[in-house]
Amino acid sequence: MTGPALRRAADATSLRKWQAVGAVSDAHDHVGLPADPVESLLPFLDGPVSGEVVEFWALLADGEAVATADIHLPQHDNLTGAEVDARVLPTFRGHGFGRVLAQHVVDRVGELGRSRLFFETFGRTEPSDPSGAGAGLARSFGARPVLTEIRRVLSVADVPDDDVGRLQEQAAADAVGYSLEQWVGRSDPAMYDDLAALMARMSTDPPSGEREWEPERWDADRYAEKERAIEQRGQIRVATAVRHDASGRIVGFTELGTDPRQPTVAFQWDTIVAPEHRGHRLGLLVKAANHLQLRAAVPTVAHVSTWNAEANTHMIAINEAMGFRVIDRWWHWQLDVG
Repeated sequence: MTGPALRRAADATSLRKWQAVGAVSDAHDHVGLPADPVESLLPFLDGPVSGEVVEFWALLADGEAVATADIHLPQHDNLTGAEVDARVLPTFRGHGFGRVLAQHVVDRVGELGRSRLFFETFGRTEPSDPSGAGAGLARSFGARPVLTEIRRVLSVADVPDDDVGRLQEQAAADAVGYSLEQWVGRSDPAMYDDLAALMARMSTDPPSGEREWEPERWDADRYAEKERAIEQRGQIRVATAVRHDASGRIVGFTELGTDPRQPTVAFQWDTIVAPEHRGHRLGLLVKAANHLQLRAAVPTVAHVSTWNAEANTHMIAINEAMGFRVIDRWWHWQLDVG
């Protein structure tokens, strides 16, 4: 075997080989969590997508990709931060390839002028402390765990529409003075200002542990950019918002994402309610309504994944009432570079 070599995937052919590593690794490591289809990644080869530049790196052994990393570089804010996902083919683990790739990522992030590196490891729900090879490698580089999340999965077949509908009705009884808006795809541009304000809160309101992530800056233009990127990547967004009738403002929303190339899985994206409107069960209202909308719009979806900070007991209670069940634990890490 020749020595490992690092290559950046910069065209469609090399990106397909890069993605194949993730497809094998994720199928081995996770339940109901497939790798992103390569078609949804191709737009990043042409430049920023939704305010983010992504570099795709592969570690080659004998000319074949055995480990990969994608480095995400925010362009609107958090300009000293970078987020990274890394994978090693199961049959090549335990031979030092992960360490070689990790060192390259750390060096590359420093070259790009970024001083904070964020990444995740995963494992069984117990023990609660980070464990496994990924955690050991992270600690060896001086990274520290800053947040714990739990992934839960909803099996659509196990929760009838009528059960979800009853939850929506129960929540609606406490949501007098509010009404729902629903759509698939792009939202009404008249909502952009309100939706952008809620997105800004997404970077500060949910529990973030000790993760040093700066508040994000959102406006209507950035929200429009986000929606264009969803279409550019070929994804489907199913969304429900709640309007405060007296003011006419959108004060909460939730969205689910899926991909026609992976028609059986969907993912919970953002959910938030403005603080001054909490206490009316609006979170449960929008989530139950949106899950019913997903079932009607994309009936092929069989499983929905969601992640919640372990400390976010309110949202966890909503998800468990809807039928989500614990699958695995994810640890967020931060490494100060330089």
